[in-house]
Amino acid sequence: MTTYFPSARSKTLGLFIWGILLIVFGFEFSHVCTNGTLTELMILSSIFMITVLFVGTVWFGTGYSISKESLIVKIGPVTHSRIRISEISKISRTGSIISSPANSLKRLEIRSDHKVLVVISPKEEDDFIKLLLRVNPEILIDLN
Repeated sequence: MTTYFPSARSKTLGLFIWGILLIVFGFEFSHVCTNGTLTELMILSSIFMITVLFVGTVWFGTGYSISKESLIVKIGPVTHSRIRISEISKISRTGSIISSPANSLKRLEIRSDHKVLVVISPKEEDDFIKLLLRVNPEILIDLN
């Protein structure tokens, strides 16, 4: 059985991402509407719709699935990584703002013995960790 956990989505990060998108396209639309042609407006509208679809797919489609032996990290329709739960040695809180499949700034760092495997932000963090521990009780948890 596979359990799915959507990524948590922080308002701050959402306002930043969607705000920049709207501001940039808002300026472009105002410029094209006053100085451009209908063809330019149609092209810009198409680019805007494609961008919103892409960002929306990533924003609403990022999540994590736990099966009997794997943690599967997805960004929209794309599988970012597949991690054997038996290889996970530690889960800790991180304030890292590195690019990662996490739509919140409240993030967890998943580590093996030698490296960071992925930084994520599951919405139901406690249930997510409990399920991983059920598969691999040797995982160290540090949420301080």
